[in-house]
Amino acid sequence: ENAYIWDSPQFEGNEESRDWVRRAVAEAATGRLMRADITTMASGRRVILDYSLKPIFDETGAVTMIAAESRDVTDLRDAKARLAEAENLYRTLFDSSFQALVLVSPQGDILLANRATEELSGLSDVELLGRKIWDCPQGDSHHPLIIWVRTVRSSGISR
Repeated sequence: ENAYIWDSPQFEGNEESRDWVRRAVAEAATGRLMRADITTMASGRRVILDYSLKPIFDETGAVTMIAAESRDVTDLRDAKARLAEAENLYRTLFDSSFQALVLVSPQGDILLANRATEELSGLSDVELLGRKIWDCPQGDSHHPLIIWVRTVRSSGISR
């Protein structure tokens, strides 16, 4: 009896993934590589599979087989999700600070500036990014950022 890959135990109870595999097999049969993350259950835990269906061609170019491959990428995808959450938190804290905050490369290029820096300098983030920190408008000459920039410039740090 012929069995279909979408009827295998890994897709039990997961109609969305089963439907994707069914459609992907049809696409792979036309010669197209298909790939997607599929979430399923294995040994009682959620598993994310990087799932691909690769057409195998004969010497005439006709699809004769489809190779199915999957890798467990759960830890990688979960780590990426945690990293994205941490980046979002960092960005929120950075942007909402009332203190002017600037991330500067070792060469003095402004890589990131928050809203308080924009207000202080009178420049938008687009105008600040890529600019040398010592080339920013002086603004209030007694402001700590301006004093710091002058200190950096006078210390002989390479531009």
